[in-house]
Amino acid sequence: MKNTKRIAMLVLALMLILPSAAIAAEAERPLVVASLTQMSGTFTTNMWGNNTADVDMRLLLHGYPTIYENLNQQYERNNVALSNLVIRDEPDGGKTYYFTVRPGLSYNDGTSITAKDYVFTILMSASPYIAQIGGTPAAFSYIKGEQDYISQPTKPFAGVRLLGEMAFSLTVTPESFPTANDLIYADIQPYPFHVLAPGCDIVDDGEGAYISGPWSAELLRETMLAPETGYLSHPMVTSGPYSLVSYDAETGRAELALNPRFEGNPYGQKPTIESIVFEPIANKDILNKLASGEVDLINKASARAITDAAQATGDLASVGYDREGLTYLLVATERPAMSTVGVRQVVAYSLDVDRLIEEFLGEQGFRVYGFYGLSTIRAREYAQPINQIPSYNLDREAALKAVVADGYTLNEAGAPYDELLGGIRYRQGTGGLVPLSITLAITPDNLAADIVARQLEQNLPRIGAQFTVKMMSMPALLAQYYRQAAREADLYFLGSNFMKNFAGNPTGYSAESFDQSNNPAAIVDKELSELTIRLRETATNRNAYLLAWQAYQTRMARVLPIIPLYTNIYTDIYSQASGLQGYSSDNYWSWGEAILYANR
Repeated sequence: MKNTKRIAMLVLALMLILPSAAIAAEAERPLVVASLTQMSGTFTTNMWGNNTADVDMRLLLHGYPTIYENLNQQYERNNVALSNLVIRDEPDGGKTYYFTVRPGLSYNDGTSITAKDYVFTILMSASPYIAQIGGTPAAFSYIKGEQDYISQPTKPFAGVRLLGEMAFSLTVTPESFPTANDLIYADIQPYPFHVLAPGCDIVDDGEGAYISGPWSAELLRETMLAPETGYLSHPMVTSGPYSLVSYDAETGRAELALNPRFEGNPYGQKPTIESIVFEPIANKDILNKLASGEVDLINKASARAITDAAQATGDLASVGYDREGLTYLLVATERPAMSTVGVRQVVAYSLDVDRLIEEFLGEQGFRVYGFYGLSTIRAREYAQPINQIPSYNLDREAALKAVVADGYTLNEAGAPYDELLGGIRYRQGTGGLVPLSITLAITPDNLAADIVARQLEQNLPRIGAQFTVKMMSMPALLAQYYRQAAREADLYFLGSNFMKNFAGNPTGYSAESFDQSNNPAAIVDKELSELTIRLRETATNRNAYLLAWQAYQTRMARVLPIIPLYTNIYTDIYSQASGLQGYSSDNYWSWGEAILYANR
């Protein structure tokens, strides 16, 4: 009898305990965020590429930049990272920036963040060792002594000074001024040199900072690129709001956990959601996975069928916001088929962009004619400059005129091409006949890319071009886009989402710099280069800048390093059942910022 009562009491106790335990378990369940772009694993720096999903990961993993862009798009000192920043004019017209790092900051492993970590970021990022291991070194041409440092990366970098445990400075050359905002040169983020350069130290003997010890390309290759432990894809010691728990390159799935040592973003905001899973998703799976609870939040949905269905479903909430970027076809101008403007024009005249937008985006999409995003379209001052940019519409006669002018007037036997017989066009090259053959690379389950491929499949053969579609994973496509891998296509369907400091000046996509990262189209065009410089020189004169901007975009449209398609309104969709509250991605640059203000 006593045993029966005891069992009954235990059952009652379990009944009382289990509901609260279930609630606790539910609260601890990771928030599953899915993106239509699969991560490439460049979670530390853009020197190996700038996949938009990877950019979001960087925001979550790395913290304490010296400068940030506020909600009014103005640069400000990050007072969480710095206790002081002084800018002094130099006699030669340059400026020196004096930084004082705020004491008490640390990485998630407890190691203190000091001035050495900020100085190391510059020394490592500018080092030619980056190029030797397959990356694109950061451009610090504005810092005094950059060229000397590049030629001797173990010697002092004259414009970078380590002034104490928590103090350092940068001296910017007079040629770098005027600029729209002096603080643009002061934006530095700390990286843990004890992880990336073990056995080394950051030293300043009075002539500039340098890295002492066994610093070499081979050391950096091991610490940055080792497949399972390299800091590029597996940065375990970080300073941001979240820490990386795991990353699977094959599935593109990453797990993150709250970093309790994080002192807050520039506004002092700290996250409360304990763990996050970030993974890729296909358009066709979005609604089903949201309904089943496999996914809680979708980032950057575009397809009208998905966004319309989500808005019509009471169990889902959505947030729309303007895209800071565009979708386009990147032209590999170094490949024989794309080396002439005529063939690039043939592709542009073979696309019905308005139909693409109507079919894929509806009222959420907006056509672009150059390298700019939705905020530019909405700005009244850009209306006239945009109207002056040359445009291309579906036009078979114009495509035929361009292809003939480009010399594709022969058939496979070298005889004059016969329109009635059709087939593939050829032109005479130095080594014989060259076919008009064009390959487009796209990623799987990409509805917009499928529409573009379908249009080109229909229209290009009509003017005598052979057309092929090559399917690639996003990491593989981006590796070819950045010319880190041999290119297998002439055109690449993808998009760019501009960084926060993008103000209509396409400095990240210019012919001024012919390195792999800044000029993925591999175009060499002196006029485009000069116009890029003019954009920078007119940054403080709005009227002059708008004229330079129009001239730049016009030149882009004439030489076509890209074939611009559209910009659009993005939609983030989340399940009400996820318990997500306070999520307002429309108020922030990225979901990686917005999630710090959300809770469950």
